[in-house]
Amino acid sequence: MAKDGIFWQGEWIQPGEKEALAIKRLISVLKQSSSGKTILALAANKDPNFESLIHIGDSSITESTYSRTYSLLDGSESFQLKHKIYLDKRLSLAEAVFDLSHELTHFSLKEVMNPYGHEFSQAAFIRHGIEGIGGELDAFEYECTVAKELEQNFAHFPIHQLCNKYWSRNGFNREEAKMDYYVVGSFKVPKKLLDFFPEIKKENEVVFVSSYAKMPYPLAFFQEYNDTKIAVCKNNERKLQLISSQGRELASKQLEQEAKKLQKHKKVFCQKESTNLIKQ
Repeated sequence: MAKDGIFWQGEWIQPGEKEALAIKRLISVLKQSSSGKTILALAANKDPNFESLIHIGDSSITESTYSRTYSLLDGSESFQLKHKIYLDKRLSLAEAVFDLSHELTHFSLKEVMNPYGHEFSQAAFIRHGIEGIGGELDAFEYECTVAKELEQNFAHFPIHQLCNKYWSRNGFNREEAKMDYYVVGSFKVPKKLLDFFPEIKKENEVVFVSSYAKMPYPLAFFQEYNDTKIAVCKNNERKLQLISSQGRELASKQLEQEAKKLQKHKKVFCQKESTNLIKQ
């Protein structure tokens, strides 16, 4: 592997280069880190074809989507979870390796909450997204560990500047990183969010910004939760209308029970509320 610093600062994908070839280059670098090998093994264990899920994008993000199918014979339904990983096309080779380790942590370890399940609450969604297994804090720590190992393995590998703040003699300062994930700066924060999360701080400068909503993570997850909630309510309303269209004489006991469940969910879960989050 080349040791020239300019090599690491070059673009991770060259003009006209095939996507798969550029991704294999990133993986070959990631393998030079013991932590990188671990996260690659975890990704392969989850899906042996995980490399095919990685694509060029305008930002680095892992998209996890629940696909639901249901039967109008008895109201039963099934779910399928699909993943796509995108890496920012504007990154340098070193930065792309950092982001790959970060996104593979989400892909390999994060348990995505079922938006149709009873446990899908706003507070749990935000807390899980930041502090849960495979969440932002885990992914950042993995990214920093990979960066440190690569710095040690290659003489001119670029130092990950953001990670430097969190390393000490005792290792990675996870608690300090967690506190910084709750900094929102000049963004307005809904009162209910402050009630749930006393960790949120406004006086400090924002360190971590989400690629999803271009906002600090508590607000980004708040926005993502509301966006998901709207989609769930629309899908449930569509299912309820399909059940109703069967006609009373064709409706089975199971469908009647499913319709009651959907109506109760609509009343409790599908309340309209403001989702506008703007800077002060």
